[in-house]
Amino acid sequence: MKVLIIGANGQVGKSLVALCQQNNIKYIATSRQDLDISNKQNIKSYFSNLEVDFVLNATAYTNVELAEDEVELANIVNSEAVGWLATECKAKNIPFIHISTDYVFDGSKAGMYAEDDITNPINVYGASKLDGEKQLQENWYKNIILRVSWVFSEHGNNFVKTMLKLSNSHEKLTVISDQYGAPTSANSIAQVMLDICHFIEKNPNFDAWGIYNYTDFPMTTWHQFASFIISKNKQAKTKEIQPILAKEFKTKAQRPQNSALDVNKIKLNFGIKQQLWSDEVNRVFDILEG
Repeated sequence: MKVLIIGANGQVGKSLVALCQQNNIKYIATSRQDLDISNKQNIKSYFSNLEVDFVLNATAYTNVELAEDEVELANIVNSEAVGWLATECKAKNIPFIHISTDYVFDGSKAGMYAEDDITNPINVYGASKLDGEKQLQENWYKNIILRVSWVFSEHGNNFVKTMLKLSNSHEKLTVISDQYGAPTSANSIAQVMLDICHFIEKNPNFDAWGIYNYTDFPMTTWHQFASFIISKNKQAKTKEIQPILAKEFKTKAQRPQNSALDVNKIKLNFGIKQQLWSDEVNRVFDILEG
């Protein structure tokens, strides 16, 4: 098996590269310098001589706040580019595995969101990612769209690393306590993507393409998540983590109040097992502490 990893410098991309190296999986890893997905002609040229078994798209415009101002760029990267990539994958009959987000939902549902629940994004980022899903589905049926939530890792900018940094210098922090979801490590997501590739490779008649949810477990709030992270930080100066409501925390982009995702479909179709996010946070701490 040989895979193309698009966005190898991001959180999931770096985790994919690490797992491929650990498991002797052949891969090509691209950054923007190698493959500029915002350029349709660049994608076409890159794919002309490409020979891989799967394309794994781990790149995206992910700055939720900035997307409210940079609407055009968010749409090019998260939507149009996905359609262009799908077209090239179709031309070469390469299955395309793509990462999407819980932010395609508005968060008003009381229970967990299933893959076929009505989407209604409430920010530009979520809308651009939903458009990307549609572009992929319209252009190439051999797709797996993986909706994930609250991504963290030892790489890049994410909630775990932000809480670590803040707790090293602040005695008091305020964190939102009325938004629900599941923290999910980039390592878990990368492993799921590769497990799906192996499953499809072993099942030549595979036809269960489409949208799947994956998160680590259990469900929690940002406040509970922060409390766990800070409890693990031996250098923390924080003595109080004050819970606040989302409406008290002013942001440019709205976030869904509930982004809990039902993962039964991916368990049933692929035999995927969820990871405990607490184990994954511990793993990240082990790496960061060296």
